[in-house]
This record gives sequence, C-alpha cells and structure tokens, in this order.
Amino acid sequence: MEEQFALIAEKIKEAKKILLTAHVGIDGDAIGSLVGMTSYLKKEEKDFVIILEKEIPRDFSFLRGLDNTKLLSDFEKSDLADFDLLIMLDSPKEERTPLIGFFKEGAKQPPTILMDHHLVCPNNAFLKIVDDQRSSASEIIFDFLKAVKHEINKHVATALLCGLSTDTSFFNNPGTNIKSTKTASELIGLGGDYKKITKNILQNQNVNYLKFLGDTFGQIIYNEDLNFVSVIITKEDIEKFKLEEGDIKGVANFLQQNIASADRFLVIREGDDGILRGNLRSAKSNIRPLAIFFGGGGHNKASGFQIAGKIQKENGKIKII
Repeated sequence: MEEQFALIAEKIKEAKKILLTAHVGIDGDAIGSLVGMTSYLKKEEKDFVIILEKEIPRDFSFLRGLDNTKLLSDFEKSDLADFDLLIMLDSPKEERTPLIGFFKEGAKQPPTILMDHHLVCPNNAFLKIVDDQRSSASEIIFDFLKAVKHEINKHVATALLCGLSTDTSFFNNPGTNIKSTKTASELIGLGGDYKKITKNILQNQNVNYLKFLGDTFGQIIYNEDLNFVSVIITKEDIEKFKLEEGDIKGVANFLQQNIASADRFLVIREGDDGILRGNLRSAKSNIRPLAIFFGGGGHNKASGFQIAGKIQKENGKIKII
C-alpha cells in the first residue's frame, strides 16, 4: 500500500484542479476522510473544491477544516470540465456520490482516485486503494497522511478520530479490531478530542428524537424463524416528532447492540426524495448478499442499499409501492 500512497501523492502534485466528493447521506467517516485529505491538499497548495449533496449534519458541525465546499445544487455539469482529478472518499462506486446524475447525463468523468474501506463495485477509477479490513475510510486516510509525512494537527486528528469512532459504533461493532484501536490511540496522542466527539454525537439528542425512538421501537417486527428484526420508518413517523431526515441515525446499530434474541437487523427509512434507504446489520451472518440483491453493498456485517419507492401503511399492514 505504501507504493499506492506514493502514486496518489504524485498524481495530486501533478493535478492543477482537484474535485473531491464522498457518498450521499454524508456521515462522520466521510467528513473525517474529507478533512484529512483537504489538509494535505492545502499543504500542497492545491486548487480544490468539495462537492456535497447536502449541508453537513448538525451533529458534525463541531469539526473544523472542511473548506472550499459547494453543494450539488450550486454545481453545474459543465463545471466538471474544469477539473483534471477527482478523488472519491468513503464511496465504493460513482452511483453513491452526488455526481452520479452528471455522469448519467454524459458528462466526462475526470481521472479518478478511489480510497475506501467497502468492497468495491465496478467503477471508472484508475487508481484504487480499498481495504475492507479497515474500520473506516478515515483510517486509510490517516495511513496515507503518515506515509507522505504530513503533519496532523489536533483538528484533523479529531475529524479522523470521529470518522473511525462513528464507523465502529464507538468501538462496539465488528469493525473494531487491533488496528482500529491502535489508530484511535495514535489520533488521541496527536490531539484528537474523543470527549468532544462523544459529547456532540452521543450526548446531543433532543427530546423529540428520544420520543421518536420510543415510538419507532414500539413498531419493531420480529420474525423468530428467520432470526430477523426489522423496523420501517416513514416520512410521517419523522414529521410527527418535528424531525428532519438527517436527524435519523444509528437505529440499526442500536438494535443490533441491544437485542440478543436476533442476529439479523433491517431498518428501512423513507426519504423525501422518493428513495427508500435500507440499513442491514448482523453480528454472525453475512448480510452483504442481501444488500447486493437490492443494488447495494457494504461489509459482511454492515451493509446498505437504496431503492425507489414509498411506504404505505394500511390496516396495520405495510406495503412498499
């Protein structure tokens, strides 16, 4: 991997204008990865722009260092011609990035570097660094920064630690291993503020969100024969408690960590955009094939997918239409 890191650094030095992006529904790992990479680009005095689908969620607003950011709504397809390098972080394929609509419309994709910890689907990246044994993309970016001897300040260390922490469910899911805990220790030694991370993410819930969780867990569906727990979250469920779609997080992980009588967990959430987002978790089973069946992917124990559709509840029955 050292040779690949060196090649990435070389391609970055050669590029005149760089475009960065991560997966839609941006999370802590995507943000941490972007902060880490942009710190390197700033040091190299590179011209770059970050494209995000939506504003960064409120829970992650305490992280510093994510500059030169544009929302997809402010970006034009023709703007892609201005860039000679695209870096995709924490996203295994183009279909998971905000830019996919442009590529489908025929826009030319710049030469692409992919750095991720998910098993990769076919994509157009000419250079890929993928390691599904890593806890997070943030862990890969940390190793890259060390390999290129980039000085990591406390703000970057906190962002990378946040990415690693959230993608391991705060060191409580199968992504937690010797390497991830060692990396976390190194980041704390570099000034990563774990206390600030937990305060802003774990201890920052409003009353309405807790009421929402109580209502949601009251609708749990348990199939004992399949050892399967599922929860369906509609737009109405979210609006009922005056929440936004971006406020809903961690439900699948919570179920897995707190229900001992089941092994497979599925949470389907209805979005405002006509997309249903599914999150699959398991401690023992490989649930990735199920995610792939629905056009998604991920890890053996933590996967996800997106499908077009709406949720309809009638007479106690649930339909996806």
